[in-house]
Order: sequence, then C-alpha cells, then structure tokens
Amino acid sequence: MSSSSNNSHVQFSDVRTFHTTPTYYNSLYNPNNFPVVYDANHVMVSPQLTIHPFNFFYRPPNELYHYNIKCNEISYSNVIFLLNKSLNSKEFNTQSNENEYIFFYQQEYDNRFYQVTCEIVSPSSITNYLNENIYGIKPQQEQQEERLSFIIEQKQNLEFHLTQYLRNYLLN
Repeated sequence: MSSSSNNSHVQFSDVRTFHTTPTYYNSLYNPNNFPVVYDANHVMVSPQLTIHPFNFFYRPPNELYHYNIKCNEISYSNVIFLLNKSLNSKEFNTQSNENEYIFFYQQEYDNRFYQVTCEIVSPSSITNYLNENIYGIKPQQEQQEERLSFIIEQKQNLEFHLTQYLRNYLLN
C-alpha cells in the first residue's frame, strides 16, 4: 500500500515501518539521538523501528566468524544488583566459557536493559549444516570439536558493531 503525492515525501510500505526523505535536526533537541523527522507538511513524525527477535545469528561486517546472539531483558532491580555485584566481586567479571562473550546493552528507544550473550558459531558446524540441509550430505564421522575462544579485540569489535546494529531495531 503506497501513499504518494507531489507534496509528500513519506511513502508507507507497510503497517509497521515507513520510508521517508528525512529532515534531520540537531541532537540538542533530541536527547536520545533518534532522528527528528518531519513530513512534507512540517509535522513531526515518530520514526517507527522494526521489531527484532531476541535470538538471532550475526556476523560483523569485517569478520569471518558468525555469532549466535541471545538478548535477555534485565529488570531495573537486576541492573542495580549486577552493578553492585561487579563492584564487590573480583570473580564476577570472569566468564567461564571461552567461546562466549557477555555484555550489557541499553535500548535507547525505551531505556530497557539487555544482557547480550554472544557465542562463536563453529565454521565446521556451518559447513555441516549447509551440506546436510542443501545437499543432504551428512558428516561421515564425528569430528573433533573446534576450540574457539574470544580475544579482546574480537570482543570489542563485536560489541561495537552489534550495538550499532541493534540501534536500528526495537527488541521486543
């Protein structure tokens, strides 16, 4: 369904999202840094974010690895508990699984907090999945499991790109 006229810059593509030729204004007027968008009649419109599932696979643009991402909402009381525990506990910051990285994300749209768990997906498991599901080829032998672990630069890169990615969506 499409609405267009000579004076309108807004095109409605479906009920949940819209595309627009936006007019952006300074973030001083917009503390959440969401673009302030006006339609052709200079009426401010609220940009609608596409709803994104909590669990998904993701690959940053400059990496070879894929990651299994799980976002779990955290209540405000748990945020306070986690902050206090991290200040008072040295072992709290150590993660037990080397192929897993956990960070916390605050959704700017509604200020909800999420624990984001990122697990490296084994390249051989991707190959096995593709072979089995596309060509019907099952692995002949049980292969030795790959030992994958995060390095600090990989964690930083993943968190940066994933945070940028999530800002474009509404976790709900």
